[in-house]
Amino acid sequence: MELREQLEQALMECDRLRAENDYLKKIIHQQFHHASANLQETELSLVTNESSKYDKIRLFNSLFKGRADVFARRFEYKNGKIGYAPVCGKPKNKCNESKGRAFIPLSNQNIYEHLSGKHVVGLYPLLKDDTCYFLAVDFDKGKWQEDIKVFIDVCQKVNVPYSIERSRSGNGAHVWIFFREPLPAALARQLGRSLLKGAGGENFEVNLTSYDRMFPNQDALQGKGFGNLIALPLQGQARLQGNFFEVPVHGTIQ
Repeated sequence: MELREQLEQALMECDRLRAENDYLKKIIHQQFHHASANLQETELSLVTNESSKYDKIRLFNSLFKGRADVFARRFEYKNGKIGYAPVCGKPKNKCNESKGRAFIPLSNQNIYEHLSGKHVVGLYPLLKDDTCYFLAVDFDKGKWQEDIKVFIDVCQKVNVPYSIERSRSGNGAHVWIFFREPLPAALARQLGRSLLKGAGGENFEVNLTSYDRMFPNQDALQGKGFGNLIALPLQGQARLQGNFFEVPVHGTIQ
């Protein structure tokens, strides 16, 4: 093949990718839900440290939306290892994902116990119809601070609102992107991959060495499971250790 033909094909591919990217941004940008904007647009703007626990929980629930019919709780094995399991209303051997019953729904009391430090709640972000209310990108260990700086620079350039949560271990962080309405998880994850490619190129999984995964971790539910869970932020004990949730003022969709 001649060089000219190769160049023409490359340009056509660039045009196709550019059109696809523009379409994706148009659809996604209509759905962004910035945490600070949420504070300004609703009565939740009155929530402060002195507000009642009910108002604080209501504010928390307005952002971190996932499966309400089931949730997980963090536990520690005798050998010190950590795990999560769906909270069951029956003995453990009577509850399983394949049957999909006897699980305890997520309640405001569970959220309160999480925020106050009694338990750690794990949320299942992938809804039954394969949609989600947020995308969380996980950077863990290694040069996570450097990688996350490059990633949020891309978010700012394309005007994608984001918030940053330092991980419970203190050695990593989640970048959270909220949506006003539930989006197909496949579309949300496509946005995540586009941002990651902007930060690390086509081989972002190699170039961004601290990148771990995205939540939701699947485009669609497989079988009768719940998909991957994510530990909710602002847990009481984690806050005492200096972990925080940052809501930047930049990157807001106008």
